[in-house]
Amino acid sequence: MIDNCDAYKDIANKISNAEAILFLGAGASLTSSRSDGNSLPTGNQLKHLIAKCMSLNIDKDDSLADIVAVAAQRPEELSRIFEQQFKGCTPSEEYKIIRTYPWKRIYTLNIDDSFENTGDKSPGYSQGLRVTQRNDYLPSKESLESVCYVKLNGDINFPDNGYIFTPEDYGEESANASNWYDEVGRDFARNTFIFIGTQLDEPTFQHMVQRYKNKISGPYSRSYLVVPNISDAKKRRFESENIYIIKNNLTEFINELLKRIPDGLSASSVIDKKYPWLTKKGLSTRDIEILSEISIISPETLKGHNVPDHQFREFYEGFKPTWEDIIDQVPAQLNFLKPIMEYANSAKPGKLIVLKGNAGSGKTTTLMQTAISISKTYRAYYLKYSSDLKKAVRLINEIEPGNYYIFIERISPFINEIRDLQNSKTLSRVIIVSAERSGVWESRIVEHLEEDSYVLFDVSRIEREDAARILTKLEQFGDFSRLRKMPEKKRINEIYQKTSGQLLIGLLEATTGEGYQNLIRKDYHNLSEDSERHLVALIALATANSSRSAGETISIAMQDLGFDKNLGNYYLSLKGIVVKNKNYFELRHSVYAETILKNIVDKNKLTNVILAYLKAFSHFTPPVVSGLSRSEQLVFKALINAKYLSSLLVTKHRVLSVYKYCEKLYEQDGLFWLQYARALRMHKDHEGAFKKLKIAKEVWGSSAQIMHALAQQKMIMVLLKKVPNPLEMMSEAVGEFRQLESMEKIVKAYPIVTLAECHVRGAFLHEGVDTALGLASKYHREIGQYMKKHPENSRLKESSEKLMRFYTTKDIDSIKPDFDDI
Repeated sequence: MIDNCDAYKDIANKISNAEAILFLGAGASLTSSRSDGNSLPTGNQLKHLIAKCMSLNIDKDDSLADIVAVAAQRPEELSRIFEQQFKGCTPSEEYKIIRTYPWKRIYTLNIDDSFENTGDKSPGYSQGLRVTQRNDYLPSKESLESVCYVKLNGDINFPDNGYIFTPEDYGEESANASNWYDEVGRDFARNTFIFIGTQLDEPTFQHMVQRYKNKISGPYSRSYLVVPNISDAKKRRFESENIYIIKNNLTEFINELLKRIPDGLSASSVIDKKYPWLTKKGLSTRDIEILSEISIISPETLKGHNVPDHQFREFYEGFKPTWEDIIDQVPAQLNFLKPIMEYANSAKPGKLIVLKGNAGSGKTTTLMQTAISISKTYRAYYLKYSSDLKKAVRLINEIEPGNYYIFIERISPFINEIRDLQNSKTLSRVIIVSAERSGVWESRIVEHLEEDSYVLFDVSRIEREDAARILTKLEQFGDFSRLRKMPEKKRINEIYQKTSGQLLIGLLEATTGEGYQNLIRKDYHNLSEDSERHLVALIALATANSSRSAGETISIAMQDLGFDKNLGNYYLSLKGIVVKNKNYFELRHSVYAETILKNIVDKNKLTNVILAYLKAFSHFTPPVVSGLSRSEQLVFKALINAKYLSSLLVTKHRVLSVYKYCEKLYEQDGLFWLQYARALRMHKDHEGAFKKLKIAKEVWGSSAQIMHALAQQKMIMVLLKKVPNPLEMMSEAVGEFRQLESMEKIVKAYPIVTLAECHVRGAFLHEGVDTALGLASKYHREIGQYMKKHPENSRLKESSEKLMRFYTTKDIDSIKPDFDDI
């Protein structure tokens, strides 16, 4: 339930962002007047007027549709009546005020011309008016500068098109597949509608919506019905369909709007605020697509409907925060937030600010809190999923005159692009703020970056005084029933002691008194259908990798698993577990997803789920990653990654069975063969790994990753004495490592470290100790030069010490490469 005040705030916000669709019924025109100055007739008045003019007997049970159906047998007389009543009308003041606001679209069931007689675009109006008939083609392009005013039931100025009054009329029109009848059903599913002057009992509207109800995944967007009076039964029915009732007439509705947006709002100001890149000339469709994936941070544009202070927030039930949560200060502001905000506000362009922490420690929350704070002073953008960060930065650079911020939810998918942007000086006006898990940062990110190019904040742990702040917020927005029974000191201990490393898990366990894994296990096993459990597992594979599942892809995977592919049939039963945004799906949190995959789902079932996802991806042209969105690239790379598959499926048999099954599906995809080889190497099948890497090179010979892996594998074969010509193969590998160094496409430490350790040990085994000692001395000096540039790199330091130890002791066991590591 929401009250009128909250509803109007939400409506004003949607209008301010040109995201609302207006739907006008017959009652909306009642404050306009006919050409003779009298009021337009109500439906009941029109019924009696037609019956009187045509000398028809009328019964109290006869509807307007019944009378029109009979009168239609005398079309000329009926047409004359309609013209007298509906042509040349004078618009009401309310209609003129409506024109001062920007609308995404306007639909009407009315045939009169009062609304279009407000004029095309008079001074003070927000948009031009594009009068559109129900059989007109849908526009290939729409701009907020003009709004489509769609006359669904006919137009008094175009009588030859006919009018829609009866279910039979609609049935005939529907059989002709009227373009806009289809479109209104689609629009209703995905946008906020504001219905005025209708009780929504018109058969035409019900037909339009029902036509698409079975084709739409998930519930409809929230809409509003403005109506003076309505029965309690109808009110409940509409609210069950996410249509909320505002008990006002049109005049009262407009007065409420004027309180919130008193001077109207031009479409151009909305465009400039929401999409500044659209005002730039010459942008391609691809450019606009890239930029549209980035949100401009602004409390005014991000704030949705107002949520009462006493209402539970899903944030305290284990969900990621929404922008409404951040703006309403639902999460507590913890001690580590202040220095982050202070540094971010004073950071110099080109700097990378990174928040590091464990899963569930509050990185995303802190990032969003910082973004809102920064947006009060500077232009700030927020990037969750994007296909091309470098292109996006270059485009924003052309639009933004001053310095600006980009907030990136997770740094690892973009690290190569960030490094390239830093090297090319493209970030001269940009401060990037991002987050990453501690393990990923240490193992895969930090060595890509110059030491002075970033500043790191650790948000892994809260302090004791933070617990009191969390408890205050939890009492306001969460389930406090268990904690309320405890003394304050025990409450603080409950929160503080259970938040070591994972704030989210500690909070949930404190509020329920039950282990987090047990909560998730209950959620999963309480699902009523096996199909729902499979779908949750599919979506978990994306969420666990900080990504989201595209509806089209998981629909194909569900069909392959033998289940209904219509995702709309699952969504309501998965509410509270699955979060849907447009046609993308996520689980409530990455920690939740990881727990399901690693601790709850049966491993054989999980193997089948992974195979179904991979089979769905195989529909794309190889190399598969090039045809996927950034979100799906992350999922695909994870599903074929040898280490990740091993962490999920555990046994050699399950892991290798996935690769074996997919050999033909991905025979032209080099990345697949690379990961297949790595899986074989992990399981000590080095001859098999070598064969797969040779296939990978044939398929994708220009890949630095494949070159590196093949050079590694050649060294392994030499060290294990698995080739008849070890010196020749070792020489090939050395040459390939040197080529990689010059390309600078591999992590800086790996080529020289792997080369040094393997070459020295290989020389010892096949050429003797003196040759090995000479190489050890040479590589020690080389690594020393690298260490001057990268003193923080522990792998370089470790390798340097190994080489020195061998040089002084001549004990080759001082240099023992880890085959899994290299």
